[in-house]
Amino acid sequence: MTHYMGLLAVRQPWNLLLFMALPVVLAETLAITELVMLLARRGDRPAPGWVTKVSHWAGLLAGPVWVFIGQHLLITAVVPLTVHGGWRGPADVIAVLSYLAGACRYW
Repeated sequence: MTHYMGLLAVRQPWNLLLFMALPVVLAETLAITELVMLLARRGDRPAPGWVTKVSHWAGLLAGPVWVFIGQHLLITAVVPLTVHGGWRGPADVIAVLSYLAGACRYW
């Protein structure tokens, strides 16, 4: 099990909700609302106002959520694992760093 999967398994269901569900829901909401606005622009009428508002608020929430998650994982996982040599192999490093790459979009 990678450290990322171990993190999700600890303190069920809170870590799973905080580190997996919340960021995925916000990212998917942004993707879908942006797609709706893009496709509506090609038609003869704009996207409904509520779609624009949902996109706006999802974007405002996604930034701080990803920054918090990124800082938390850097402080509590990446730095200690690197300093003490606790990585479980290349798959572990790839899993954690790929997840953190999502936070780099908002920094």
